[in-house]
Amino acid sequence: MPDYGLWENPLSRIIEDVEAKTSTARRQDDTPPTQKADFHFLYLAPGVSVDYLFVAARKYWETFRTIVVHDLSLIQHVPRRYSVAITSLSRTDTASLVNDQITSLFGQRVYHDPLVYDFPEDLQLTLDARAERNEPFGVPLQQ
Repeated sequence: MPDYGLWENPLSRIIEDVEAKTSTARRQDDTPPTQKADFHFLYLAPGVSVDYLFVAARKYWETFRTIVVHDLSLIQHVPRRYSVAITSLSRTDTASLVNDQITSLFGQRVYHDPLVYDFPEDLQLTLDARAERNEPFGVPLQQ
């Protein structure tokens, strides 16, 4: 295995893979993307139990293969030329904190898709429906 050094960008291999594909157009408003983002992250907010990922988001992740993160700092390594979407899973007590964090770190650079549920079972209904309809952001994708 080659030595990539201590300072390698943690997303470098993913970026190389994305560069081989067509980049999607950048949105200028808050409407959900109608195309897949170059990078789609599934952010588990503080206080969210593993049930939210392993139970509620299982089918969603298997369908869309999002990059699961619990720390927003990884997302800052994505070059600005790529479109980025963050679907955040949070509870009502942390939803405003999560929104403020994403807004202060990224501003309009990313599309934020907040999902706020206090019970994993309720979240699962929404995410399973999105997976069945092939709608990662709750709206149909353009073909």
